[in-house]
Amino acid sequence: MGGPMRPISHIVQSPSLQDYKMSSSGNNIYFVWTMQNLGRTSLFFEKSADGGKTFGNQMLFANSTRIDKPSIATYNNSVYVTWEQQENKSVMIMIRRSTDGGMTFQNPISISTGSATQFTIGAVTSYGNNVDLVWTGLFGPNRTQSVMASQSVDEGDTFADPVLLSDSSLQSNEQAVAQSNSSTYVVWNSRQNCADPMGDCKSMLFLRPINDGKLGATVRLESLDGVFPIAIATNSDTVLVEGLKRTYDDTVFENNTIIMMQSHDKGRTFSTTSSTYGVYMDGIFPVLTDSTLYQFWTVYELGLQPEPIYVERSFDSGKTFDAPEEISGATTPLGVQLDSQATPLVILHMLYGMEQTGRGHTMSFLIRSHQTLLVR
Repeated sequence: MGGPMRPISHIVQSPSLQDYKMSSSGNNIYFVWTMQNLGRTSLFFEKSADGGKTFGNQMLFANSTRIDKPSIATYNNSVYVTWEQQENKSVMIMIRRSTDGGMTFQNPISISTGSATQFTIGAVTSYGNNVDLVWTGLFGPNRTQSVMASQSVDEGDTFADPVLLSDSSLQSNEQAVAQSNSSTYVVWNSRQNCADPMGDCKSMLFLRPINDGKLGATVRLESLDGVFPIAIATNSDTVLVEGLKRTYDDTVFENNTIIMMQSHDKGRTFSTTSSTYGVYMDGIFPVLTDSTLYQFWTVYELGLQPEPIYVERSFDSGKTFDAPEEISGATTPLGVQLDSQATPLVILHMLYGMEQTGRGHTMSFLIRSHQTLLVR
């Protein structure tokens, strides 16, 4: 069933480290993060070629007035890093590509946002020649907050004009993205444009696939309408979308319920299950492999530190779970980033920041779990 998750390395960083992301391919692990210094932001890249045991030299990717929301994707030896960059009043979406496994990178290029303004970028995915970047921005004559995709069919050399994923009559944001092979799934929240700012703007949740670079039909996930935050995971034909619902009694916290909508036909139809917990969850992070659902979460205890990270495993599509395992120890997680890949073993990487008491710096740990694939 797989042993405990154990730390395999740590990277000492300064207290201003933030926005870190990770992707892996084989034994290669790629790590990007930003740092603030003297009113400017720097974006760094680092690579491990031995599964996270050691890391090479840091590479300065960019330095600007503001750099936000970096994302990283890999396919074979191709590595793509995207970020949002502001210099003075000019805001751009940037991308850099490596074709040699992160040893060297081409010069950054700017991705066109068309007529959209005030954008916020999301995740980048890649498979074969296709590269897809999901982001939100103000679009159309009414400047509606919309979910967009910028797509490349030539390994990131050029990008077409952005395409609209969401309904332009709705205000849409809070997108989440997951990828399995050539399929990318985008889920987002939408609300009606309310004439009354104090009115009840109904919240809706939608999912849309991108298969081999082509947009699929939009699916409304009614069981998750109004439930936040939202997380998504996928593996092969299975797509899992989760929402976290908190229950209160006279403002006193009672419990959390994770609502799970699962599809086994690439997101065309879904069934719903749920699990209830007596702890205050701050975030949920599902990971799917061929046979196992890993359910990660962080706990928020009345604003007290630390906020531990837990994991439990299900081998029956979320119907039952084994006992939760606390994997962060006596640390203060500053964020969680997960990545998984299937080889003869399931290899799951977790990257999380930890604030070490009394040391005045931030550490980032990599944790790895191996589990033999189960045939059911």
